[in-house]
Amino acid sequence: MDSMRISEADIDALESYFSGDNSGGGAWKFDLKRRDAIKGWMDVQACPGSGKTTLVATKLILLAQKWEHRNKGVCVLTHTNVAKHEIIEKMTLHPAGERLLSYPHFIGTIQEFVNKFLGLPKVRGKYPFTSFSDGDVAKNFVGKILANNSDLRGLYRNLKRELSGASNDEIRSCLGTLHFSSENLDLTFHRLNGSKVESATSSHSDRRKMLCSLKTKMMEEGLFNYRDMYAIADRAIDQNTKLPSILATRFPCWIVDEMQDTQLHQDNLLQKIIHDSDVLLQRLGDPDQAIFDGIGGGQPNASYNNSTTLHTIQNTHRFGSSISQKITRLSYNRIGEIQSERPDAYSAHPHTIFVFDDTTQKNVLNAFSELVAKCDPEGTWKQIKAVGASNGQQGHIEKYWADFNQGKSTSIDKPTRLIEILEVDGCVEGAVIYKKILDGIVVMLRSDGNAINSRSKLDQHLKSHVNYGTFRRAIASLLLDGAGTSENWTAQTRDIQDVIPTIKATSTGQFFDYAESEHASKSMATNNKFRSTNGREIEVATIHSVKGETHDATLVLETKHHDFDLEKMLPYLSGDIDSAPTGKRNIERMRRLFVGASRPRHLVCMAIHADHLSNELRAKLRDVHRWEILEL
Repeated sequence: MDSMRISEADIDALESYFSGDNSGGGAWKFDLKRRDAIKGWMDVQACPGSGKTTLVATKLILLAQKWEHRNKGVCVLTHTNVAKHEIIEKMTLHPAGERLLSYPHFIGTIQEFVNKFLGLPKVRGKYPFTSFSDGDVAKNFVGKILANNSDLRGLYRNLKRELSGASNDEIRSCLGTLHFSSENLDLTFHRLNGSKVESATSSHSDRRKMLCSLKTKMMEEGLFNYRDMYAIADRAIDQNTKLPSILATRFPCWIVDEMQDTQLHQDNLLQKIIHDSDVLLQRLGDPDQAIFDGIGGGQPNASYNNSTTLHTIQNTHRFGSSISQKITRLSYNRIGEIQSERPDAYSAHPHTIFVFDDTTQKNVLNAFSELVAKCDPEGTWKQIKAVGASNGQQGHIEKYWADFNQGKSTSIDKPTRLIEILEVDGCVEGAVIYKKILDGIVVMLRSDGNAINSRSKLDQHLKSHVNYGTFRRAIASLLLDGAGTSENWTAQTRDIQDVIPTIKATSTGQFFDYAESEHASKSMATNNKFRSTNGREIEVATIHSVKGETHDATLVLETKHHDFDLEKMLPYLSGDIDSAPTGKRNIERMRRLFVGASRPRHLVCMAIHADHLSNELRAKLRDVHRWEILEL
């Protein structure tokens, strides 16, 4: 792979290319540590706002310029579709980036890779694949099977005690999550609270027999769970030991982004596949932001998140030194002093800890809004958020604002018109909006009865279309320039509509219809927006929901899960404890607090109960660490 070696001159040339109008608004300047990461294949930890996506895109562009193989490609894996589209969006700012968007290369989520190259080929050899079943589809099918098979109705009685007296409807919901959980074909489903019920292959119980029969009937119907694919892929590799070398030959270069969120079963499978010494592998992420690593009951990976040999990138483009100095001590991985590449004045605001009691807790959001107004008198800050770890025990986010509802959408979930997607708050990343546009097109096609009724089918259709490039440029133009007037709307969207499959006029009218901005903004308004007494709007959200975002100002709210999170983290924030925390809950608390406090460009604040802040800590936070302390 010497021909693929990236040199300093290659990086210099790309910097020069992006130095002018081609930059796309990004920071295409690379210091020594970033250059080492681009040239090498070591694991990388990149701090918040360090430009990790730009770094990945740069490496891919340079590899594309050098790639000589017709039947071998680069494999790029991410944890989410949002991250995938962000990489693609950056890559395609350079002409060479387009080369990696088609065969022999692959850019997609880990789930998409496992489905395409391992899971589905194995499944289709024996069963008709229809879809990955969501909750309602799987639940309804389970109900149908149990109603028509007397030998399986015993599952209701068998599971009643296991599921704490759940109703038959609730039992059907739980059984709808039934999936293979290992290459041995152990079976698992989830209780209503998310905990797992497992049935090992070695079991000969009546429950095991009934669960196996139910799973077989689901597969014969073509219904599979996403998690099935990992177990089936593991089994395929165990049965055909040549598969890893075949995939290593097909993809001699691998880049895994968002590695901190990769779960143990995903990591184990990747290590089975990528064990060839000749394969080039680079994993990038930030273990300090690993707040999704146990999602769905899965265990976090250890090979990356617990590594002590990560190549660290510690300079951020997001915030100034007054913020970086405050959050450095919240790095569980002890990344070291986070350095800012912004001028000191960029975040030179009174970063404040609001101290409340039971009576004044409801005044915290208004106090934060008043501070924002003082720091931003011109009203240029658009992304202002207050975030808590979760609504927690006894509704702790609700105690700050009674109307908070964690179940409400804080994003553009079900768009009905293209213009509504475009008219969202400027805080939403372009890649997220692009994804929502495609999702909206799928909804339109699905309602029209079109055969292109999923994102994967739409992606396949678009990429094979002769005018795919024109389609992407038309959307990019809308993202950059916004929706115009009703007179030019048809012309603005013509290149998009031309690539969409033929559909009924009524469906087209619904999605591509023009609406005035005021109406569109109203229809897309976020439900969890607190309007303060000075007229400023503050979006209230969970920390999990804002991961990956950049704010102008962020307030981190103290919440409780077993213990109050900020109270537990104050000794680390103040520097009284210099070592990393121990115990699963405290590690999770630190990582969540780090994610929340590293979102803003300009102003970071926290809110904590007076009972949790001693006079000694107040003095140290104020005098040593330069926090403003405001008693409410």
